[in-house]
Amino acid sequence: MRSGDVFHYHSRITRPPKDKFVICVCPEERLFFFINSHPPIAEGAGVEISPADLPCLSRVSYVDTSMMIMVYPDELDERSARGGISPPLRRRIAACARSHGILPERFLGILERNFHT
Repeated sequence: MRSGDVFHYHSRITRPPKDKFVICVCPEERLFFFINSHPPIAEGAGVEISPADLPCLSRVSYVDTSMMIMVYPDELDERSARGGISPPLRRRIAACARSHGILPERFLGILERNFHT
């Protein structure tokens, strides 16, 4: 697992629990961003992503940069891998997270170190 890798994930923190795609931000700390079908509630925290950016998507979606989630090791494996995101998309995600100011500095630092291209 590397930063920028995308996985199919069954989220138990959503209501109701459901399958989602997630982007790995930090494999060592198991931190991820959700990919959602709608923009996040936090204004300015979504990065639009299309099937051209990530072929496993069936429609335009949004990377929610307002929060990182922790995924336990037993929740993902090689079978759930769906590819990776491009360096330009990494830069857009990092720029969005810096601009909205919602993420704590610790998480911004992790994002910068892992999405630096």
